[in-house]
Amino acid sequence: MRFGGDLAVVRWFWAVGVPAVSAGLVVGSGLLSVQGPDVLAATAPGRVVITLIGLAGYCVALFSQLRYTNVIVFFGAFLALFTGLNLLSGAVTDDALHQRGELTSCTVRTVLPVSVTSSDSEGRTQTRIRYAYDLDCAVPTVTAMSTDRRVAAPGDRIDVLYDPWHRLDPRIPDGDEDSQWLPGLLLLALAAGLRLLCEYGVWPFRAHW
Repeated sequence: MRFGGDLAVVRWFWAVGVPAVSAGLVVGSGLLSVQGPDVLAATAPGRVVITLIGLAGYCVALFSQLRYTNVIVFFGAFLALFTGLNLLSGAVTDDALHQRGELTSCTVRTVLPVSVTSSDSEGRTQTRIRYAYDLDCAVPTVTAMSTDRRVAAPGDRIDVLYDPWHRLDPRIPDGDEDSQWLPGLLLLALAAGLRLLCEYGVWPFRAHW
């Protein structure tokens, strides 16, 4: 019985515990970045430490997925896990800006489209357009902003939400946009559920290619 109990602990550790550790590292990194002391968040060595903590969370998630050889679990849990971690990271940033962010009125000086190139997990290159704004704001420290879609033209007056601690990028206020916490946690639960089904050999999630 003890062996069976020990085996169950191992299964739950890999299926549920590891995603929880990954989420804790990613969320902890985000909290240190936006809410942590200046010795960490406002210095180059501190920011390196914070970045490494976040990367550790993603690496734990990535390498733990190699345990699962079932195609459905490998790809399904991978997508759910990493999308969930990204949503949780974004939720930390959104919450911080909503809690302490302040509005300032700005005049748009110029708007420039900027090509941003990134690579996916399979090495395929993707290019998207972001819009960079040069701003003249009532708060002199707010001078620029970027968005995924064009929200204003040169000469327009807009309200911009900015971080008085200068740790987060300014953005257009998003009103009552839904929090990313719930979908992020649901995706982590989905990933853990798929991994747990594989651990217990439930068809069609049992280990095989």
